[in-house]
Amino acid sequence: MKKYLLAPFLGALAMFIWGFVYYGISGIPYQALQPARDVGPALDKLFPTSGTYIIPDPRTEEPALSRQLEAGPFATVHITKGAMPAMDPVVMVSGFVLEFVSCLLLVILLGLTRIGGYPDRVIFVIVAGVLMAFFAHGGQAVWWHQDWNWQLRTIIHDVVAFGLAGAVIAGFIKSGK
Repeated sequence: MKKYLLAPFLGALAMFIWGFVYYGISGIPYQALQPARDVGPALDKLFPTSGTYIIPDPRTEEPALSRQLEAGPFATVHITKGAMPAMDPVVMVSGFVLEFVSCLLLVILLGLTRIGGYPDRVIFVIVAGVLMAFFAHGGQAVWWHQDWNWQLRTIIHDVVAFGLAGAVIAGFIKSGK
């Protein structure tokens, strides 16, 4: 029971605190962002509903799509219409649930291995975190042309988060199955 409830809870708590320190206190990832003007009213007019928009629209038929890509610009816009609280408790709870489920999956993954020693279990989870972060965020940079500077900072966050969670979770998994 401890393995499937307490371990992922404490691992998620470590991830949650790290996210607060990294994003909320240090502000390190935001140093990668370009300065933005108040374009909210213009975005509100350009994008009629909440969602993700890719410009030019990849569903555009050739050769128009090729012309638009060659002329530029290329953009991905994620927009949420309407107001939202600055520190929305629903987002905080949802984030913790996401981290808990991720840590539960790590418990299951570690349980499927026969990795015996604590340091080896931590290293295994860190490697899993590197794999996940590099593939997910690297894919955003490669396939969707998102800024590597931003993606590398999110990779750093995720790898450290998985390392912290791994340090906690590995203590609950004694010798694999």
